[in-house]
Amino acid sequence: MAGFTLTQTIDRPVDEVFDFVADPDNAFQYQEGLLAVRMLSDGPLDVGSRWRQSRLVDRMIHSREIEVVALNRPFDNRFQPCEYAGRSRKGGIETVYRYRFLPLGPDRTRIELTATVTARSPLFARYAELAAGVMKQVDRDHLDRLKRALEAPASASA
Repeated sequence: MAGFTLTQTIDRPVDEVFDFVADPDNAFQYQEGLLAVRMLSDGPLDVGSRWRQSRLVDRMIHSREIEVVALNRPFDNRFQPCEYAGRSRKGGIETVYRYRFLPLGPDRTRIELTATVTARSPLFARYAELAAGVMKQVDRDHLDRLKRALEAPASASA
């Protein structure tokens, strides 16, 4: 198993940051190379919801299915952490992205993004480690773009 944790502080309320990140359609605003998001599940986003995401990486289109495995909205249950997590399986590895949202004040939120990359067989163990290293840099950029998207003045995003 390989993985990493990244953090970012965003000057927006925790519920606003959570709602933005937990909406797959918003990924276009902070994930570079994203081409398409297609919901595979009906109804509102919840644990078990699935969608297919396609992105351009090194001039090749890569698609993967993502399933929500945790969805604890702000203040739904004060005894559980506010988090959103999605899992994908592809190419012999399983990746779980877990976003935790920590309010630092009424208009400030810290996101902790933890990615866990697990080889589905011993054959893919080294590949999982290499993939986690690449993903860490890409996801650091995603968090920087997420911060810019959420902190941009309303007129800049309209």
